[in-house]
Amino acid sequence: MCRLGIDRFYLTHHQFISVKTKPDTGMKSLKEHPRRRAGSTVTELLVAGTLLLTTVAIVGRMTVQTQRIWIDIRHSQIAMDELDNQLDRLVALDLQALKSELPNLVASQPVRDVLANSQLAAKLIEDEDGQRIELSLNWDRALGARPITMVAWIEPPSSVADE
Repeated sequence: MCRLGIDRFYLTHHQFISVKTKPDTGMKSLKEHPRRRAGSTVTELLVAGTLLLTTVAIVGRMTVQTQRIWIDIRHSQIAMDELDNQLDRLVALDLQALKSELPNLVASQPVRDVLANSQLAAKLIEDEDGQRIELSLNWDRALGARPITMVAWIEPPSSVADE
């Protein structure tokens, strides 16, 4: 039945499938193992390395940008706190003391230490909307954003004061 190493399985009386069989020697020869394509591992490593480097570069850039945004947000919060504190102090003064204090207004020392080249500007505005103080704080920023500004009313407009 297996003299030549060929077994035949008959499907119908004219069709058959032949399967080669080899005698079992207990050891597999090197020719029986599937042959690997040469260079596929190197190509896979290059593709994987390129993807890894690209991902690291993108994530690194995003991390740095996020860190800069967080620092800018923290600086803006410090500036708003400084303006709020200055406005609270100025509103408590009478009008003569306020007018003499505005030209000499500077940011506090802790704010100047954190915000590079901080500049505090103040205006006393008197118009139909009433008397108010406008303070703005600017410092060196990478994006060159507008100064942060806050306003406090000293005297409301006459129409509001009458009500």
